[in-house]
Amino acid sequence: MSGRRLVTLAALFMLAIGGAGGAVLWFKGRPASPPPSTVAEITVKLPPPEPAPAPPAPAAPVSGSAAAPPTPPEPAAPPSGAPRAVDTPPPPPLPQAPTSVPQRPVPKPPGPVAGAQPTPAPGAPAPASPAPAVPAPPPVAETKIAEVKLALFDPALAERSKDGTLPMIGRDGRQPWQVYARPFDLTDKRPRVAIVVTNMGLSAAATDHAINALPGAVTLAFAPFAEGLKDGLARARGKGHEVLLNTPMEPEGYPRSDPGPKALLTSLSEAENLENLTWILTRGEAYVGIANLTGGRFAQSPEHLKPVLAMLRQRGLLYVDRWAGNETPSGKIAKEIELPFAGVQLVVDQEPTKNGIDGRLAELERIARRDGRAVGLALPYPLSLERIALWINELDQRGAILAPVSAVVSAAK
Repeated sequence: MSGRRLVTLAALFMLAIGGAGGAVLWFKGRPASPPPSTVAEITVKLPPPEPAPAPPAPAAPVSGSAAAPPTPPEPAAPPSGAPRAVDTPPPPPLPQAPTSVPQRPVPKPPGPVAGAQPTPAPGAPAPASPAPAVPAPPPVAETKIAEVKLALFDPALAERSKDGTLPMIGRDGRQPWQVYARPFDLTDKRPRVAIVVTNMGLSAAATDHAINALPGAVTLAFAPFAEGLKDGLARARGKGHEVLLNTPMEPEGYPRSDPGPKALLTSLSEAENLENLTWILTRGEAYVGIANLTGGRFAQSPEHLKPVLAMLRQRGLLYVDRWAGNETPSGKIAKEIELPFAGVQLVVDQEPTKNGIDGRLAELERIARRDGRAVGLALPYPLSLERIALWINELDQRGAILAPVSAVVSAAK
């Protein structure tokens, strides 16, 4: 038997005994490629991954997983970094709350807040209801002080001068301080408290605030050299405010402290002071009188003060003095010539703080209960106007009444 036949018979024998693997060993000259079924068989026999429970919403893909997607026809999870189709994405890095747990409703704050979506921290207690906001001061329109109409400018109570129109007593005896006064029931026996807010007209914003933020029973005193003075007086009276003209007089610190143009000074003659006073009286219309709120030195000089007060009495006006009392020169002269007169007891905002203003208003009210009437002076600070408005709203409950300054002068009964 030839050698070639012997090799063939040996290969057939090894195939019968050891399978295809043994036969391959005998054919070293041929490539030993594994049968295709071997790879497929190994892949099929790998243990499949345990199926994860199906969530109610598509879960995000797990980063770094090497498992192949399952063969069922469900849509495969999107690859890492692909956008997720969700209605409201949770704010990173907090996880989205499970849909099976009901969310506690969060009370909404008063008023919409654009773009605010508060998310409570995990494990934190439910937020309490928000505390009520601090109420704003009640608007003056809601106060118990009824608004009234004041008399319009009456040409019969005016005369012309070289500087303009001057107030005068009418031929029928009517006096400007009575005609242009805010109506008040003089039979009311409750303690009367008058508030005079000064420096009107120097700041448009402060003037508008005082005119609109206070009831008409508050008296407003305007600077005589303010721009648009007549318009300011008319707007204030249109809101029911009785009005005064501030008259600059010499203060204690003069000339270092300047009271302004056309001031009445102890260094001037009587004629010069009366000329300045005449100019001041022509600056406005339909006011009830003048107020000396700066001139401490002038108010203490009877020689200079008496001609000025006599001119006011002649023209039917009243007089309010910051440094006046019954025993001061202005108080004595006013009583002697029967001039309607009121002295300021205190400055409401001398200490311009909430507690300071509230304390002074309470003191002013005590003076009114003791003497039957009292006058307080204030500047148009926003805090002053706010505290005064709140105090006025409660004044009636305490048995006192807010009055215009014309209702607390010496001539008012």
